Formats: sequence, structure tokens, C-alpha cells
Amino acid sequence: FLVNERAAPDSVLTKSSGLNFSTSLTKSSKSDNKIVKYTLDKQKPSFSASRSFSSNEINKEVLNEKYSGKLGYALSFGRDNYISPLKWIKPIPWIGPKLSDIQFYYTPSNFNTSMNFSEGLSQRIKRVGGKSPDSYNFGLNRNFSRDYMLTNGIKTKYTRAVKSDMQDYRGYALLAIKDLDPGVVENITENLSTSFNPTIFSWLKPNMNYSSAYSWNQDRESTIGGANIGTQLRFSSSIALSLANMFEVIYKPPSKVSSVPKGRSRRRRQKQEEEKVEEKVHKDIPILTFAHGFLKKINPIYFSYSENLTRTGRGVIGDVPLGYRFG
Repeated sequence: FLVNERAAPDSVLTKSSGLNFSTSLTKSSKSDNKIVKYTLDKQKPSFSASRSFSSNEINKEVLNEKYSGKLGYALSFGRDNYISPLKWIKPIPWIGPKLSDIQFYYTPSNFNTSMNFSEGLSQRIKRVGGKSPDSYNFGLNRNFSRDYMLTNGIKTKYTRAVKSDMQDYRGYALLAIKDLDPGVVENITENLSTSFNPTIFSWLKPNMNYSSAYSWNQDRESTIGGANIGTQLRFSSSIALSLANMFEVIYKPPSKVSSVPKGRSRRRRQKQEEEKVEEKVHKDIPILTFAHGFLKKINPIYFSYSENLTRTGRGVIGDVPLGYRFG
């Protein structure tokens, strides 16, 4: 049996055709109007669509359609949004100068939120057996994150992601937007991290970190009545102790004064005179200078501690308390 190459039947040919489209909008110039500046200027929408048609010796027709879109919003705050209410304690010895520099921020550092959807349809008609069931999916993802610097030593970050199934709105996506209905929520994740790095003394540098990761999952096709949840908690701390810097609280050897060659500027001679004055203030005590030099050869001493906790639950119905999600 010979096939005419100029008029070959579709059953022995593989054909395919497709169409793709994508677009995104970004505002390059900043607006002077504050309402526009903090709304439209911060948004980044995008959309893409694709459609393909194919056939081969097994499938008479194969149609694939995909649509996806995203809308993001990002806002960064300045670093000058803080107050310093402890400046009045600066004259207090030891702790006054350090505590007076603490800054309390009243706005977050960054704020980000985004929403993206993806819709896909696949239809297949076989040469033998007829039309197969449609393969359809319609999902919505929502993300939120916030960075907050409470003080110049305490930082925290919170993120939340929600995934939804919107197959019930097949062909009625505009109705979902009108009703602000996110569909059936199937997965939720939340993460919270906090770090504390105070600068108390030059010889003592503590560092503490706490993080929690929470997950909630309930597939709409699951036969289990309830959701599967889980939380991972972690606490870690460390302290760096510098013996040399601690010793300098009691005694600090005078700095060595090197002779300045002739012809140098008046500024260098003035600096030399200041060093001489400092040398007079800090009297050289040989035994203490020797002890300081010995301690300087010792690396900082580190102490660390960490603790982890994992919790899981199955078939959970209702809201999960904050204490479980974040420890």
C-alpha cells in the first residue's frame, strides 16, 4: 500500500500550530501626585495566553489553552521613619551612650503583595474511542510579605502564601472577581522570623533568632474530614565574648606615638600632639600592658544554644490558634 505524498491522509501526519501572547506594564516615571505615586506607580501587572492545536496518528484533535496573569504591589519605606526617645539617658555612665542611640521605627521597611492565577484546558479527541474527558485546572495564588525593623537591633519578617482551587468558576472568572471569591482554599503557609542583635558593649555581642514555619493543607479531593497542619519552631542564640575588649574597660594601654617626618602638614602635627595628650591621660602600666597584649592574642569566646520543635496534626477542623502557628 503506497501513500501519495501530495495528498497523505491526516491519520499518518503529525500537525501542530500555536499562538502565544504576553504583555506586562511597568511605569518608568514617578508621579508627583501622592495618590498615584503610592498606588499605580507601585503596581506591576502582567498577562500571558497561549493556544495550540495538534493532531497525530493516535489523536484526531488535541487542543491546549493556557492563561496566566499576575498583579504585584511593592512599597518600600524610608530609613528615617524613627524616633529616639532615650537620648536623655546619654549622660548615664556605661549604658547611657549605647541606649541613647536606640531608634524605634514606626513604619515597616518593606511591604509586598501579589496575586497570580493560572488556567489550563486540554481537550483530546482520539481516532479510536472518541472524545476523552477534559483536563481543566484553575488556580489562584496570593502572597504577602512584610519586613519590619522595630529597633536598630530587632528585625522581624512575616510572609503568608495562600493557594486556592477555582475550578468551580470555569467560564465565569469575571464573576469570581466581582464577588471577590478566592475559591476553595487548599494550602496556607506562614513564616515568621525575628532576630535580636543588640550592641550593648564592645566586648559583649549577643545574637538571638527565632523562626516559625506553619503549613495548612486540605485537598478538595481528599477523603479525610479536616486539614493536615504542621509547625516547625526554631530558637538559636549565641554570645561572642572578647576578653581584650573587656579588659579595656578597666585598663587600655596608651597608643604608641610615631615620629612624624619633617615637611608633613600641620594637620598631622596636630594629630601627633593629640596622641601625646592621650598618652598622658592613659598612663603606661607595664604589667597591665603585657596582660592586655596576651588577651588580644586570644580569639573571642563563643557560646551558642539552639532548640527545635516540630508539631503535626491530621483532620483538624476550624481555625488554628496563633499560639500553635507561631509558638
